[in-house]
Amino acid sequence: MPSLPVGQGSASHPKRDRDLLVPDEILGDADLDNIWDWFASAVETNVDRQLIFVKLVNSVRKPYLDHCRLNHADSNRNLFPSRTVTSYTPSVCTIMDHAPGESQSPEDGDLEGLTSQNKELKLQLEDARADLAKKDNEIHVLETKFQTISVALQEQSEGDAQLSKSSPTRSPSGPHVAIMSAASLHIFIQMDGREVSSYEPSGSGIVSVQPHIWDHETFEIEYYPDGIIAFKSVCFQNVYLRATCNPWDLLPGVVKSGGGGIVNCQYISEGSDGCSIQEKFRIHPLGHGQVAIEPVAFPGRYLSLDATNKTVTLQGTRGDGETFYLIFVTFL
Repeated sequence: MPSLPVGQGSASHPKRDRDLLVPDEILGDADLDNIWDWFASAVETNVDRQLIFVKLVNSVRKPYLDHCRLNHADSNRNLFPSRTVTSYTPSVCTIMDHAPGESQSPEDGDLEGLTSQNKELKLQLEDARADLAKKDNEIHVLETKFQTISVALQEQSEGDAQLSKSSPTRSPSGPHVAIMSAASLHIFIQMDGREVSSYEPSGSGIVSVQPHIWDHETFEIEYYPDGIIAFKSVCFQNVYLRATCNPWDLLPGVVKSGGGGIVNCQYISEGSDGCSIQEKFRIHPLGHGQVAIEPVAFPGRYLSLDATNKTVTLQGTRGDGETFYLIFVTFL
C-alpha cells in the first residue's frame, strides 16, 4: 500500500500505514495533527478515505458527536453519546454499542436515572433479604417442631409395636389406690362414671378433683405386660380412667398453659381382652414415694392436676403439677 502524502505542517508520515486501516484503534494526540493533513491529501492516493475518516472521527469523536446531536433528528440523539462511528456516509451511517475495549459513559441525566433506579433496586434487595431471613427462621421453627413430632411418633410407634407383641389379656386385679397430688396434698383425682354405660370412641364421664378419699376417688389397679397398668373405678362397673390428646397440639418437652388433651372415662366390657391403649398408663418413680403417670398412647405427656381450677389434664413436661402419690386404700 502506498504511503499517505505528508501535508503542510506535517513533519513525517505515520510509522505504519496499516495503523490507519484499523478503525477501532484510537490515535493519541501526537498523531492527530498529521491526520488532518493526510486526510486532505488522501484524494490523490489510493488509500481508502473512508477508513481514514473513521479513524479520525473515533479519535476525536466528541466534537463530531456534538455535531451529530445538533444536526440529527431527536429520535437519533440518544444513539450517539456512547457509540462508535463506522461509516462517514450519512445515508449508510451505522453504529456500534461502544468502542472495543471501552466501557459506555452515560450522560449526567442517564446517570441520575441509573442512580435512582439503583437505590430502588437496593431497597428491593434489602426487603428481599429481610423476607428471606424471616422465612429461614420460620423454616427453622417448623423443622424443630417436625423433629420433635417425629421423635414422639417414633416412640409411640415403638410402644404400639411392643404392645402388639404382648398379650392383651389383663392380669388379676391389684390393690386399690387413690391418686393424690404431691403439689397440693389431700387433693385427689375423682372419677364420676354415673353416665358411663357403654363404649364411646371419645370417652365420656367426668374426671375432676376432690379434697377427700371415698369410692369416687379410689381405683383398682389392673396389670398388663411390660409394666403397664390401668385405673379401674371401684364403684362404677367396667369404667376406666382414659387420657388422649392431639400430639401436634401438646408436644413433649413443651409446657402448655392450662394443660391440654382430654382426661375422662371409658367403658370396657367384661368380656373384652382388656383396655385399649388410651386407658393404659406407665408409672415413673421419682423418688420419695412420688410418681409421674404417663399415658402409653402419648409418650412424653403426663397426667396434670390443677388444684386451683379443679381440673385434670395432660402436660408435655414433668413438674409439680404432674407429680403424685399413689395412696393404698383399704375399706373396712
